[in-house]
Amino acid sequence: MLNPSIAEIVLTEAALLDPRVTYNDDTITAWDRVFADEPVFVSDALKAVRVHYKKPRAKRLLPGDVVTYCREQPIWSSAERANYFLDEWTQHPYATAIHDVSGIRQPEAVLDAPDRETAVAELTRWVDGNRETLVNAILTNRGRPTAY
Repeated sequence: MLNPSIAEIVLTEAALLDPRVTYNDDTITAWDRVFADEPVFVSDALKAVRVHYKKPRAKRLLPGDVVTYCREQPIWSSAERANYFLDEWTQHPYATAIHDVSGIRQPEAVLDAPDRETAVAELTRWVDGNRETLVNAILTNRGRPTAY
C-alpha cells in the first residue's frame, strides 16, 4: 500500500510491541471502519499506542482505546488536529474560536460579509491563505488565553 491508512500505521506499531495484536488486511479494514469519521490523526494515534503500552501489564490494544485517547487530546496536540480545528471552525464565521486559540484576529471582511455563506467563504479563504501561521500560533499558544 503506497499510502497506508492510520489503522495500518497504528497496527504496525502495536504489533511490534505486542504479539497478541492481529495484523492482517481484515483487521486493518475493521479498524479503519472504527476510525472513520473520528478525529483520529497519525501523530495522536501513535502516541496512543505508546501511552497504552507504557502501562504495566497493558492489555491488548483495541481501536476504541485509540479513538478515546485521540478524542481527549487538545487541539494543540498536533498540527493535524489544529488543521482539523481550523477546517471545522471556518463553518462558524461569527464565532471567536479561531482567534481564541491562535491569538490572531480574523479579517473584518468576514464580519462585514452580507450573509453567512459569504462570511464562511471569506473565512475559509483567509484561513487557507494563513494556515501555516495559524497552525503555528495554535501549537505555540497551547490554549492560553489571548488578549482581545
